[in-house]
Amino acid sequence: MDSPELELRKWHEWLLWLAAVVLLAALLGAGGYALRRYDPRPAEHELQSQVQQLTVQLQQMKQEQAMPAMVLTRYRNSICYIYGVYHVGQPNRRPGLRARVSGTGFVVADGLIATNRHVAEPWYEDPDSEALLLRGDTPELEKLVAYFPGSPTPVTITPIILSSTNDLAVLRLESRPSGKALQPLPLAESGTPPGELVTVIGYPMGIAGMVAKSPPAVYDRLAYRHDDI
Repeated sequence: MDSPELELRKWHEWLLWLAAVVLLAALLGAGGYALRRYDPRPAEHELQSQVQQLTVQLQQMKQEQAMPAMVLTRYRNSICYIYGVYHVGQPNRRPGLRARVSGTGFVVADGLIATNRHVAEPWYEDPDSEALLLRGDTPELEKLVAYFPGSPTPVTITPIILSSTNDLAVLRLESRPSGKALQPLPLAESGTPPGELVTVIGYPMGIAGMVAKSPPAVYDRLAYRHDDI
């Protein structure tokens, strides 16, 4: 028969072993619960939601990339190149300033086009013109015409409304290009919010851009002759 001291030591060792087993079981249980609760894999519905969002974004990107071509195809015949000649001077004297002007216009209604005021009234906010106007010289438009795609004949245009606060003007077409109807471009009812995609279509380089794409004979005419278009 074991001594009391030996029996007590055995019971102590057995209790320690039991406590270790219980602690290990508790740790394993807590770990499994944590893994189940903090599983890094998203739920199935979350994955579906992410896929749907990516699909929508992809479709939007495709539409944005195709938008310039769609707008150009639909409205290119209603976007015109504007060319003009003006001078600032006094009657019966050689003008102090004579220059050409060019820009872009677009049809906004039947027989009406919109453009910048500095195109319809070239001396507007022009420093060289302002200096002559201050000394009493008078500005005059010698010519202002519009060219539409597919029509070699220029159309005379006349300014009818000039904005007093913005660089904007409305002009009247004195005839139709090649006798065809022009489709007005739809206008937005409100301003464009910051960050929205904008497509710019027109003739920003004016004569320089046209010369770069012209045959040699046309280049000579545009580059070296004065007021010959």
